[in-house]
Amino acid sequence: MIQDLYISSPYPWKFVDDTTASEILAKGSVSKAQNTADHVTRWSEENRLPLHPDKRKELRISFSQEPIALDQVTVNGKEIQLVDNAKLLGVRISNNLIWNAHIKEVIRKARKRLYYFVQLKRARLPVEDLVLFYTSCVRSVQDYAAPAFYHFLPQ
Repeated sequence: MIQDLYISSPYPWKFVDDTTASEILAKGSVSKAQNTADHVTRWSEENRLPLHPDKRKELRISFSQEPIALDQVTVNGKEIQLVDNAKLLGVRISNNLIWNAHIKEVIRKARKRLYYFVQLKRARLPVEDLVLFYTSCVRSVQDYAAPAFYHFLPQ
């Protein structure tokens, strides 16, 4: 498949069938998010690739004490949902850049897999198989994207 979707956003992220656009706004500047959304909508209509309405999300990260008033971005007359956190390539990013939501999700996934680990141990699987299951199914969930958030965790 040819990737011919070019986004004028200064920070486009593309991965297989997932595209994310972001921008950094200086205080008092105007957002170009609506223009980017219109461009992506036109491209998807021209290429007969419908945009999934439930997957369109807007995450605003601000370090300002007062909330910044920005217009809501719309696609085909419907407002894009404004969220407190969103998943980007398996990592949950919050609007305050705190990793709690991501860590909670990792714990939830690992807890489910540890349940199966305990069941396998009760079934008296060989230690080598238990280690293989743990490293491939449990540890991989815990370690995914750890370099991105490890240094920012509170002690």
